[in-house]
Parts: sequence; C-alpha cells; structure tokens
Amino acid sequence: MTQEPTRQTQLEAVLKTFQLPPAIAIRCWTADDLAVTQQLSEQNNWPTQHEQAELIASWYNSWPALVMTSDERVVGYVRALTDRYILLHIADLIVDPAYRKQGLGRLLLDVCHAMYPRTLMALVAEEVAVPFYVQLGFRAGDRSYAKKYTPSTSLREIGS
Repeated sequence: MTQEPTRQTQLEAVLKTFQLPPAIAIRCWTADDLAVTQQLSEQNNWPTQHEQAELIASWYNSWPALVMTSDERVVGYVRALTDRYILLHIADLIVDPAYRKQGLGRLLLDVCHAMYPRTLMALVAEEVAVPFYVQLGFRAGDRSYAKKYTPSTSLREIGS
C-alpha cells in the first residue's frame, strides 16, 4: 500500500506545472482564512448561519480546499469534494470582484482538476455564473436538486 502525499505536498507538485500570474499564489486553506473567506461569501450573497466550528470542519473535510492570494491578501478560494477517482465536485468558487476577468477562477479550477485529472468535475452554478462555466467547457446537465434535512413523518413513524 502506498502512502498518500500530504495535501500541501500534493498541491506543491501540481503548482510546479502551472505558471501563476505575478503576485498570485495558491495555498491550502487554513483556519486563519475563515474570516476572509466568509467575508467573500457574504459579499457574493452566500451568507451562512453555521457556527464557526462547523465552518472550520467543513473546510477541513473538503479537498481540494484552496485560497488564492495576491501579495498575501486572499482574493479567491475554491472548496471541493472528491472521491479521487471518478468525481470532483466544486462546492464553492469565489474570486473577489476586483480580481475577476483575469482568469483566476479558471486557474483555481484548473489546479483542482490537475490534482485529480481523470475525474469528472461537476458543480451547481447560480444563473449569473452559467456563462463563465459554459465558456470553460462545462455543459448543463438535465436537473439538479437540493434539500435541507427535515425529519420525515413517515421515517419517524417507522422508527417508533
């Protein structure tokens, strides 16, 4: 059985294959990034009602979970989930509006996909972001569904 590389080692190996724009860096997310990633989320109308511990756990349980910096300032991030072989699901992708139209969102997605190049990259996009993803070669699926957990009456009755 082979030992898996650490996340940082895996990211560093992939980044060697990219030429990043001047002053731009990509690194693994850390808990110190929580405030700024939440601020970017809120600026993009993605507020959260979760507790800080839950948010930190969601980032640590996600991979790839990367931030992009410009001169040490976080200007974007991507949070994904993967089984490493078949599917790479992009959960969140945000680039600060002041840094858009520079290919940085594409770069974050490309770095993620380079980590797992044989996977299918999938995501759910807001309507305003659809042209961006179509331009990158994503195609629309038939349907997507989401549901927040609420206990079903029938399931409660079955357990009684």
